Amino acid sequence: ADQHKGRGGGKVTIRLFKHARLICRQRLRCNVRRLFSQKIHGPWRIMIFLLCALRLLISPEDAKDCPMDTPETPQIYLITPPEFELSTFPDLLARILDTHKVACVRLDLASRDEDRLSRAADVLREVTHARDIALVMAEHTMLADRLGLDGVHLTDAARSVRDTRKALGDDAIVGAYCGQSRHDGMAAGEAGADYISFGPVQASALGDGSFVDPELFEWWSEVIEVPVVAEGALDETTVARLAPYSDFFGIGEEIWRTDDPDAALGALIGAMG
Repeated sequence: ADQHKGRGGGKVTIRLFKHARLICRQRLRCNVRRLFSQKIHGPWRIMIFLLCALRLLISPEDAKDCPMDTPETPQIYLITPPEFELSTFPDLLARILDTHKVACVRLDLASRDEDRLSRAADVLREVTHARDIALVMAEHTMLADRLGLDGVHLTDAARSVRDTRKALGDDAIVGAYCGQSRHDGMAAGEAGADYISFGPVQASALGDGSFVDPELFEWWSEVIEVPVVAEGALDETTVARLAPYSDFFGIGEEIWRTDDPDAALGALIGAMG
């Protein structure tokens, strides 16, 4: 237990998530201001205005400046392979983190073996925290806390967000994967999630073949202040399409299944424009 250090990379990444939330709030203010200035009366635009107004205490000082004319480039949220060799993967991860700007790393092993997960977390934590990058773990809240990781990625939408936040505290990163459900995403955001993840972003042979309608990301960016992550089945085309509406891209198997993950990640980053 003594080898497990406290959260180290999380402070940097939590600032990134909070900055993304601020950008979302600024974007909402701009949308409200645009609706006023254009005097558009369409029912769906009126609905957007009402939703924005409910979420923001709008003042002239808040709305007079609109920094969203040049949206920021989405951040990279790197997801580990479901299985990897502890003898080689940490060095590969280190090279990628030294080459590309990554906001956060998610340990996402398929294993449910506590010892295997713990050993992987210990090794990767040294790699990420040495570079002031947070490391979160998929699903295992108590284990993530005991191992000194920076947070947890939940896969049950909004169901456990409140309990997880209570268990880990305000300084931990708590993210929620919500599949293709707008309703689940809004519920998780209201429950206190730091980010909402939707995916996959296009059809594949995996699962039941369902995928997120790209319009969900556009709607979310106009109405909701919680940062959004696009993940699953990403390629250069979908990255280019979703970049204006996504705060983070969750990239994993898209690069690990290639012969050169470093170059593959570079290509996806380049597609953001």
